[in-house]
Amino acid sequence: MRQRNLALLLLTLLVGVMATSMVEAIEDPVYEPGFVEWDIQPHERLFVEGLNAEEAVLQRQRTDNAVGSQPVNSGAGIVPIFSISSEPLQNPVNATINMTVFMSAYIDGVGGPQWCERQWGVDKDFTMIFSVDAGGIPVYDAVVTQVVNTDTSNSAMNFSGARTEVALSMKAGDVFTLSVSAQNNCAGSTIQVQWGAFEQNSGGIVMEGQLYEPKARVVVDAERRAHIEFEPLFPWGTDDVKSTKWELWGPLAYDEKFVKDEDLIMETSTSRLRIDRPVLDNRTVWAWSGLVSLTPGDANLEFCVQTVSGDLNSDCHAFGIIRFEVEKSDDGYLSSTLVLSLTTVSSLFGFMFIAARKDDLPPPPVLIAIFVMMLVFIPTAIGQPNLGSNELIDDNARILDTEVFDANMQPQLISELFDGKDALIIAVALPGTQNVAEQASELNKTFDLIGNDVSIVHLVSGMDATTTDVSTLKNNYNMTWDSYVDLNETFTMSTPNGTSDSILVLDKTMRVVYSNAPSASSEEIIDAVESIRSGGSTSLGSYFSLLFGPGIFLLFLALQREKLEPMEEPLPLGIHWGAIVAAGGAGIALVNLPILVATLAPVPTNSLFWIDFAMMLWMLEMCVVTARRGSPYEADFIGKVIHNLFPEKFQTWRDHEEMQRDVMIGVWLGWFGWFAFPSLFPQGVAASLLSGFIGILFGTIGLVMILLLGGAVVLLLRLIGSIGGSITLFLGELGSEDYARFSGWCILPVALWAAINALLSMMNNGII
Repeated sequence: MRQRNLALLLLTLLVGVMATSMVEAIEDPVYEPGFVEWDIQPHERLFVEGLNAEEAVLQRQRTDNAVGSQPVNSGAGIVPIFSISSEPLQNPVNATINMTVFMSAYIDGVGGPQWCERQWGVDKDFTMIFSVDAGGIPVYDAVVTQVVNTDTSNSAMNFSGARTEVALSMKAGDVFTLSVSAQNNCAGSTIQVQWGAFEQNSGGIVMEGQLYEPKARVVVDAERRAHIEFEPLFPWGTDDVKSTKWELWGPLAYDEKFVKDEDLIMETSTSRLRIDRPVLDNRTVWAWSGLVSLTPGDANLEFCVQTVSGDLNSDCHAFGIIRFEVEKSDDGYLSSTLVLSLTTVSSLFGFMFIAARKDDLPPPPVLIAIFVMMLVFIPTAIGQPNLGSNELIDDNARILDTEVFDANMQPQLISELFDGKDALIIAVALPGTQNVAEQASELNKTFDLIGNDVSIVHLVSGMDATTTDVSTLKNNYNMTWDSYVDLNETFTMSTPNGTSDSILVLDKTMRVVYSNAPSASSEEIIDAVESIRSGGSTSLGSYFSLLFGPGIFLLFLALQREKLEPMEEPLPLGIHWGAIVAAGGAGIALVNLPILVATLAPVPTNSLFWIDFAMMLWMLEMCVVTARRGSPYEADFIGKVIHNLFPEKFQTWRDHEEMQRDVMIGVWLGWFGWFAFPSLFPQGVAASLLSGFIGILFGTIGLVMILLLGGAVVLLLRLIGSIGGSITLFLGELGSEDYARFSGWCILPVALWAAINALLSMMNNGII
């Protein structure tokens, strides 16, 4: 019984702890991106300043302590002191507040501070009458009556009206009007109504409540740099602001409103230049641009604003927290590491299942070799970009030929901006960024040196950019080139740096030769332009970089299938190796010449995205055919044609099937090159051919060298495949056709993955 009670007690305690934890979890606040909070001091002032009533003004700024006053003689009745108005409001005010008005007074002249108090049996009071109009509507009236008992300015008596709740409904252009009158009933005295002195004697209108709430936002660009905007929605606009500063804190936990650990400060406004950005409705926002690449996660933009009328002992009269998210790079919808590794393994089981159904299961040595093929192909498969990820846009990506607009909303296609030049330099800038100054400086140097050979434009994009930003750009900076706006970021979404401050150099094929964020030196820009004629950043020997990746996989296709016997009459020197190089180069050319020809053809650039997709479908067809029969039809045809071009003795000595295998290896090498360096032929060859006579020479030589060196890679694979002597010959003779068919099985999921990525890329670019 005791044990049962103890168990029940423990169970009750456990349930209680769990319930308490659940309640605490429910009650814990969560601060998600988009959370905004402003802590604004509810104490606003309008000060009176001026040496006398004629000079008196009602102002937002604190007084300079130059005392002003107006004498009121006894027996003069109600004397108007002044009726003064504030500067017109720049922003509407709709608020319910508590208002009061105060001035001060002192006895001026002989008699001492008790002059009025010593009078007996008569009216000796001094009365002040206050009234306030807001936008022409009376909102406050007060009458304050006291006996003045001081005769010095520094100790003047305070006259404060009653604290009254007031509803303000004012529009831009309205003013506050303060009217003050006084009546002196202290016989034989002159009393000075005073203002502009120290705090308690300064005079003016006091408003308790929140008259305003500023707006601020932060946009994180594609390079994870912050762009900050602040709209000073104060009653008197920017004139109300004494100072502003901001800090970026992060990363923060979801339940942390703010932190005090200074190690989490990512960037501050210190040394950052404020830019005035005109926006719609004749408004102006203040903009800053960051330099630091922010850490991914939730973060705070924290604003501290000091107003001209605020408490001098307070650092922030308006403190704002704006929660935002710094996003990680887009990893896409599906992971290539997960999916393509599984499909590669599945391809082995699929191959074995089909072979078993046909009663054609390879012998154990071949199965072991195929298993090794699968293993060595996995790095190539998982090296593909994730489905729909940002990795689809590489450093030499083809740019979408979209419309941009000048200050008059006249559209221009990106391709039209070349203006017959070989290169187009585009400086991308977000509105209100201080990086424009550096960009303009470097582009001016570039223009001075190679201005006749290039076209230069500035492009404003992101942050709801408009043609107003284009006009501002041209007016604020010394630019001799045109400026445009990229509405809806249709251009920048296809660039390597995305929507961010950056410099791009494009060749005539609309591919990126060079890009850098947030700016670039004129030397780097000029080097990029001059490299176009020689193939840009591409390398003639690019296919050698595939030897230790896909090359190991293709090595199984390159295994020697039969021993070649020496001929009685020797063949011309190098004809065997030359035939392999020619066949391998032809295979590479087969899968790259279509896009090369299309790039050179006078067709719209955006149609090339469709050709990319068609090429992926073609690759799928080759994979399916290879999985079924061991070789693509195209490789067999070209291999046979090339084989027939050689002397009859060579044809007899080396069977056409070997030549077809060389072409097939070249085909797969060409496709793998398409994945690894898609700009090789469009940029390394086509861009050169389009850049004048010297470019045609470089482009032609480059094309020949790329194919020869690619064919040399096929030759190298063939040579490596024959090094093992009898072992490699045994594996080649026993499983050559199985290796070929299995290559189709392995590459098929990758081709399908690439086709889907090509389709998603067109969807993201708005082509479909």
